[in-house]
Amino acid sequence: MTISQSDLDNFYCFATNQLASTEGEVSFDELVSTWRAQQVDAETLESIRRGVADADAGRTRSVADVDAKIRSELGFPARRQ
Repeated sequence: MTISQSDLDNFYCFATNQLASTEGEVSFDELVSTWRAQQVDAETLESIRRGVADADAGRTRSVADVDAKIRSELGFPARRQ
């Protein structure tokens, strides 16, 4: 896994805030695990936002078109009407 300076800075801020707001001890592994989970959540939300923006802008395809394309790519027969 590669990490950028921005990633490292973000983790440092996250870890600093977690340690300041948590009573008791927190392990490094717990910090990393929590940070990674939040990164996945943020990526998922951003993906959903892009999808909604695409739909709002009319950049969509019908289910029938997608079905036909996937069937063609996989060599399946066309769906009967």
